[in-house]
Amino acid sequence: MFGHGLSRGSDIDRNGFNDLAIGAPNAEAVYLYRTYPVVNIHATIKSESREIKPDQDKVKISACYRLATPSKAREVQQQELNIRVAIDKMLERVKFTENQNNEMSFKEMAGPREQCRVLEVKVRYSEKDLFKPIELEIFYELANKVPNSEEFCKTCAVVDPAEPKSYTEMISFITGCATNVCVPDLQLRSKDVVPSYTLGTTDTLRLSYEVINQGETAYLPQLNVTSSPGLPFAQVPGNCRVREEVMVCNLNGGRPLANGDSDSLAITFDVSQLGGDSLTIEAVVFSTGIDKNSTDNKQTNEIVLREFTEIDVSGGPTDGQVVLNKHPYSAEITNIYEVKSYGPSTIEELTMLLFVPIAFKMGGAVKPIFNLTSLKMQASYDSHLLPIKLYDENNTLLNEFPLEESPRDAENDDQITTSATRERRDLGGLALNQEVEIIEKDNLPINRTLVLSCRDLNKTICIRSEMRFRVKPEKPVNITISFLVDLSYILDPFEYFVILTELKLLKESDPESSSLVIRRNIQPNVIYKNLDGLPIWYIILAVIGGLLLFGLMTYGLRKLGFFKRLKRDDLKRLEEENNLNDDSPQDQDCEPEDIERDGHSENGQNV
Repeated sequence: MFGHGLSRGSDIDRNGFNDLAIGAPNAEAVYLYRTYPVVNIHATIKSESREIKPDQDKVKISACYRLATPSKAREVQQQELNIRVAIDKMLERVKFTENQNNEMSFKEMAGPREQCRVLEVKVRYSEKDLFKPIELEIFYELANKVPNSEEFCKTCAVVDPAEPKSYTEMISFITGCATNVCVPDLQLRSKDVVPSYTLGTTDTLRLSYEVINQGETAYLPQLNVTSSPGLPFAQVPGNCRVREEVMVCNLNGGRPLANGDSDSLAITFDVSQLGGDSLTIEAVVFSTGIDKNSTDNKQTNEIVLREFTEIDVSGGPTDGQVVLNKHPYSAEITNIYEVKSYGPSTIEELTMLLFVPIAFKMGGAVKPIFNLTSLKMQASYDSHLLPIKLYDENNTLLNEFPLEESPRDAENDDQITTSATRERRDLGGLALNQEVEIIEKDNLPINRTLVLSCRDLNKTICIRSEMRFRVKPEKPVNITISFLVDLSYILDPFEYFVILTELKLLKESDPESSSLVIRRNIQPNVIYKNLDGLPIWYIILAVIGGLLLFGLMTYGLRKLGFFKRLKRDDLKRLEEENNLNDDSPQDQDCEPEDIERDGHSENGQNV
């Protein structure tokens, strides 16, 4: 069971570098692997002057060296070096006074502070070699190597294999000048420099330089080029070398530049990881002499960096138009969207807002079309799940997705969600000015169609989901949302329901989105509710309700006297009065003819 458990590493021996502990539980043992400290060797070689006069036969050179390491241990900071110095190996015009050879080796104890060893050399030259500089080289390495055994060396250290193991310098001869020091007039010009650069369009950026000498001979002319963000160089010409983010180039093949001579050089930077708003590239040309006019020896180019990204936003329902033929008039709706960047620039942080209608307002009442508990959302980018925050119309946090995620997704999302810990901006008042193309909506009957759009907040209630991520070209973001729509309680006159899902993209560094070109093809959800096939219990309830309403109305009218016959009551009262008059004594003394006549008169009046 060796390797069952592995520690994250800690500095057990306090040498500044973490060690590893590997467990073997079945063997009841822990194996400790100690790491050797890393040191960097900085060594240079230089002469007391970069020029040798014609009558000068001796010159002193200095071999300097030091160590750099993050370790605080003294035994690590002090290391013995093997140093070898070689001078003019090809022409052998120079020899060390000490050994009469053009090479010399020695050991020195190096530490954090720079130390130098001064060496004296003898010089001889001829006219044919006058214009060829003397090359100085220093080679260095650690004297104590890491032993190839199980025993750990407490005083040993290692050097990064990528670090240089040598350093080169040049010495030229002075000749043909009015004084002991030549006075050249080097002029530096840059060519083919673009004022602005769109990030991501290319992986390299190329600049050309031209150097012209209008003064005395320039010995050992050199061109140094660097950039403000310390860009790496995509190519290193054969006459150049890179030292601490600076490219140093020997002009004219290392030969002197006489009056009127010129040389050109192209420098190529690696801009694949470039970012920011501007790029500054500085170049300077110099020689062993004192330049006549130093103002034209430097060239600084400011390049404005721009971002430009084309994004396609597409998607919609997976099942097309949904038809609900019978009660309970509900169905699960699934929408899939894709947000894909075609570059060329990478967007460090893009905020995506997805607006979904959940209810509409009618007659002062709010009528939901689906329950929030049925809503599910998922967004993935580059094989990782994106965190999603869900807000209501009042900017209240409702939920967060994904509800559950694996430890691997949690670790991968840490970098993506770093900016989400900032104070959240108020996004409730954002205007949705993005156009959504609706193909089927225009063919629907207006009076029987209900359109739910988050652009019309007076009639529609929406929720907003928010997610942030880094966008690289050709890597899409896939969003899936699903919910259970319920239209069982929504009656006439609506048969068609159009749900417009809105999507908005925001770039923090570009509030106006001037660096974005967004092409949208978002299809709405169209739901048809068939009202012809009402269930039988709907009809029965409607009939019973109608009868009950009719009975209540009839009872109320009766109580109000609507059905009372007033004419019939008046006739009955008159008849009773006639009967009382016929039975009175006055009526008994009258003649029959009078009675009959009176009776006819009264009857005529009553009639």
